[in-house]
Amino acid sequence: SFGAGVAGYLSTSVLRENIIQDNELWDPVGGSGGGLSFMLSQPLIENNLITRNHAEQGSGIYADYSTPFIAGNVIEDNSMYVTPLTIGNGLLTEYGAVYCWLCPDFTIERNILRNNTAVKGAGVIVLSSFQGRIESNLFDNNDASDWSGAAGWGGGLYVEVPLDAEGDIRILNNTFVNNTAEDQGGAIAMNLWSDAIVVASNIMAFNSSGMWQYPYLQGNVRVLEYNNLFNTGDNYINLSPGLTDTQLDPLFNDYDLEDYSLSSASPCIESGSESELPASHLDLNNAIRIQDGDESGFSRIDKGAYEYPGPHGVHVNPASGLVTSESGLTDYFEVYLTREPLAPV
Repeated sequence: SFGAGVAGYLSTSVLRENIIQDNELWDPVGGSGGGLSFMLSQPLIENNLITRNHAEQGSGIYADYSTPFIAGNVIEDNSMYVTPLTIGNGLLTEYGAVYCWLCPDFTIERNILRNNTAVKGAGVIVLSSFQGRIESNLFDNNDASDWSGAAGWGGGLYVEVPLDAEGDIRILNNTFVNNTAEDQGGAIAMNLWSDAIVVASNIMAFNSSGMWQYPYLQGNVRVLEYNNLFNTGDNYINLSPGLTDTQLDPLFNDYDLEDYSLSSASPCIESGSESELPASHLDLNNAIRIQDGDESGFSRIDKGAYEYPGPHGVHVNPASGLVTSESGLTDYFEVYLTREPLAPV
C-alpha cells in the first residue's frame, strides 16, 4: 500500500505550502509513504509541514524510482505505531521519515527534519539510488531504534551507495544535532559498495555518535573534508577523520533554546570546503551563501546549515573586484541586509 496522504504514479506533481498531517498506512509489513508516496515520478515538494504521519517505510515521504526535489519543508514527528502487531512482526518504521529508493537522482535541501523515529535513517534514508544531493538541512533529535532498543543505525541519515552509482551522493553543509542511534551512527550511517560519496562542511554535534561505516564492504568516502564533529560518543566508527576535519564545540547561538545557527565565536565560520559547495546559494534561513561573516575581506563558506551573517548584517555582492568611478567605467553590485534592521529603512 502506498501514499496515505498523496500518491503519485508517472506524475510531475507540485506540492507547495500544504499541511500533510496525521495520515497513516496501517500495513506493518509493507506500507510506504505515510504522508506522500511517488513512483516513477518527478515531484516538487516545497515549503510544506509534514508531520505525525505513519508508515512502515517512509513515514513522511517515499520516493521509488523517482527524481524528487524536496526543499524548505518541516518534516517532524513521523513514525510507526508501537503496537503488538508491529512488535510481533519485529517492525516499527523500518526506513525513515524520508525514504529514497532506486532514485536516478534526488535533491533534499534546506529542510528541517526533527523528532522522527525509524530503525534505519530516522530522518532520511537513501538506498540503491544512483546520485543525489543532501544539502543545508537541519537534522534534529531523530532517533534510530527498534522496539527492543537493541538496534538502530543512522539517527539523522542512513546512506547506501551502490556499485553502479552514476554520480556522487553529496552530503554538504548539513547540521546534525541531538540525533541518536541505538547501535551505530548517531548522525550518519553508511553502507558503501562504491566510493561515490562526498561528505563536506557538515556539523555533527551532541549526537550519540558521529559517522559510522559498515566495515565489510570495499567502498570508502571519496571526499571527506572540512566537517566538524563534536559528539557524546565516538566521532568516527570504522573510518578515519578527514585530514581537514575538526572536533570542536561548534558554539551555537543558543543550544538550550534550539538555536543552532552560529555564534560570532564559532570555529565553523569561514571554515568550510572551498571546492565542494552546495548547489543552492541559500542557507537554511534563506540567507545568501557565501558571506564574509568575520569581515576579513575574504569570503569562504561556513560549515553547517546556517551561514553566519556577520556582526552588522550588511552584505555587498561581489565583495571585491568592483570597478570604481575613478576608472571612468561602470560596474554593478548589490547591497542587502542579512538580518532584521534595528529601525525601519
